[in-house]
Amino acid sequence: MSDKVYKIDISPLEIQPANLFDDIAFGGSIHYKVQDNQLIVRVSGQISPASFVGEIVIIYEYRDKMYQAKSIEFQPYN
Repeated sequence: MSDKVYKIDISPLEIQPANLFDDIAFGGSIHYKVQDNQLIVRVSGQISPASFVGEIVIIYEYRDKMYQAKSIEFQPYN
């Protein structure tokens, strides 16, 4: 497991403090794609009702008769 820490400057988004969630929320937007025999899942990270800061990308590969996670990483939006 990775101990990476991401810091994202949200000041350009001009979100009112009252609209910020207490923590980042995942699962409100999930996209699936099959590419090169891999299942790619993108789960957006949301910090307010209308603001997303990045996504977790999970790549699954087919091994031992089932899909298994090959990699998991956070990709911040620029």
